[in-house]
Amino acid sequence: MRESALKKSYLTNSQENSITPKQDKNSSENTICLTKIIFDNLGDPVVLLDEQLRVLESNPAFLALSDKPAENILNKLFFKIDNKKWDHKKIKLLLNSILNETPFISVPITLEIAHKHYEISAKKLAFTEELSSARILLSLKDITSSVTLEHKLQEQINNYDQLIYLSPYLIAILKGEKLIIEIANDTILENWGKGKDIIGKPLLEVLPEIREQGFEDLLLQVMATGKAYHAFEVPAEHLKEGKMVKDYYDFAYQPIFSLNGKVEKVAVIATNVSKQTELYHKISESEKKFRQMIDLLPDKIINANPTGEIIYYNKSWQEYTGFSLKKLRNNGWTKIIHPDHKEEFFEKLNAAYATGENQEMELRCLNKLGKYKWHLYRAVAIHDEAGNIKTWLSTCTEIHRVKEEQRRKEEFLKMVSHELKTPITSIKGYVQLLLSMINANQEVPEALVPVQRSLKRIDSQVSRLTRLISEMLDLSRVENSKLELKKTHFSLNELIYETVEDIRFSSDLSVVEFHDSFEMEVLADRDRVGQVMINLITNAIKYAPKSQLIEIAIYKKDENYGAVSVKDYGIGIPKKDLSKIFDRFYRVEGENEETFSGFGIGLFLVKEIIDRHGGTIDVESKKGKGSKFTFTLPLINFNKNN
Repeated sequence: MRESALKKSYLTNSQENSITPKQDKNSSENTICLTKIIFDNLGDPVVLLDEQLRVLESNPAFLALSDKPAENILNKLFFKIDNKKWDHKKIKLLLNSILNETPFISVPITLEIAHKHYEISAKKLAFTEELSSARILLSLKDITSSVTLEHKLQEQINNYDQLIYLSPYLIAILKGEKLIIEIANDTILENWGKGKDIIGKPLLEVLPEIREQGFEDLLLQVMATGKAYHAFEVPAEHLKEGKMVKDYYDFAYQPIFSLNGKVEKVAVIATNVSKQTELYHKISESEKKFRQMIDLLPDKIINANPTGEIIYYNKSWQEYTGFSLKKLRNNGWTKIIHPDHKEEFFEKLNAAYATGENQEMELRCLNKLGKYKWHLYRAVAIHDEAGNIKTWLSTCTEIHRVKEEQRRKEEFLKMVSHELKTPITSIKGYVQLLLSMINANQEVPEALVPVQRSLKRIDSQVSRLTRLISEMLDLSRVENSKLELKKTHFSLNELIYETVEDIRFSSDLSVVEFHDSFEMEVLADRDRVGQVMINLITNAIKYAPKSQLIEIAIYKKDENYGAVSVKDYGIGIPKKDLSKIFDRFYRVEGENEETFSGFGIGLFLVKEIIDRHGGTIDVESKKGKGSKFTFTLPLINFNKNN
């Protein structure tokens, strides 16, 4: 069948190479054989159809594509073979077009069949005079790889377009020396205040105001040299909505090369950083003003990073030490600390860095005249929102005059105490002698009754004065670390009862409520603990002039400690002063500072005594509501175990 089809029909040009009966028979047979060889060896699938679109011939490539033997497709309608694989509207339109049009017209179409893409071409063929019916040559070319490549290319183009047009960055592509705007994304158009109609126009025609700002020269430089240009926080002014606008930009000019290696275009990639720049300038200006203010302060101020590395000294450091800023940074300031304080200072400093807790210490520092001056050093950790240490701020405040005044005050008090102790002891002795003489009579003569009351009052005031002198002497002992404790076993309950009874005879104490739910046995200095109770109770009386009710509670805090509290309903202590209540010479003020007498050393001594016993003391107070002082002491069992 195939041979007879080829004998009757072979591929020629219809006008120039048609086979006629006049040609030599051998030549015709040779041509037919050659045509068959060519037909069978074509790489693309080819099929020969008659006018009824029946398959007359197919080459091996088509049979391979069809996956059917030749006898299953020959003389069958093309659209019905291979389970109507080729029954496509596009193929039908193509073949009908070929049958109705001028012969030898090729109309290629692209079609997807069995997950592959084909380019299909059809041609009418010229025949010998013996055959009057037309023949159609249908060829298929597999272009799957080309289509796949085209899809990938289109995908890349889409990604490229999205990268440019959807990017938050300001992006434009400028072409040639005239800097024609070839591409401009929405972000840069909005920033310029322009529409898409500027595409295709020269940049300087769209933004002529930037010519004098040097941007044209930079762009042409990139175009000429092929070297990219980067800049940061560059100001640029341009016209937007009729107004000149000044913005700041981070930008890059990137050359784009053609296939021949020449710079063809320049890509502009920029970010508007106006807000960040303005904020930075405000911060810089604020920091400058802050440093100027800090330099005017008499305090010596240090700023350090989280690890303690110092990054800033104010001018007061240079004025005090005589060192240059460079020397301070290289050598640090700790070399001017007095040797007696260095060990304690570095212990506290390292503990502060390790725990993040604030540090405070009094120390002496060497000045530029070679003299040591007392300073109060404070280091405070500044934390961020997450609670991490961001920086350390330290101050060194000179307190030398305060320390000198304090020293002179202490020396004066010590001297006065010693000078007064002897005459007061004598006065007390004489008063007690007179009282004993009066009390010796079973009945006190009426004339001596007023004298007796006066002598008792004198005795009470002398006892009070003696206590004040003792406190001043104790203060001196504390300062010199000579306050000794003579510990014995005793009942704290009994001591408190005795103390209250003693105070009753010398004051206006009227009502004391006891809450002693626990028998508290301690190993302590009985006289010193009695001194603590006297201070707390007399303070409660003093600072509650309108309420004579005092509540005393004795209870067990835990397995190792007992606790005692003294509560009054007096003037109370302001919250801001609670941290100072146990400081030396601190005094609580009422409506009139002169209302309450005293030196302000009683509570300081109370805390020292309790601390030396291994206990604690704290205070709860509200202004106008009264105060509650609570101290703890180790119980006997705890003392034995330790």
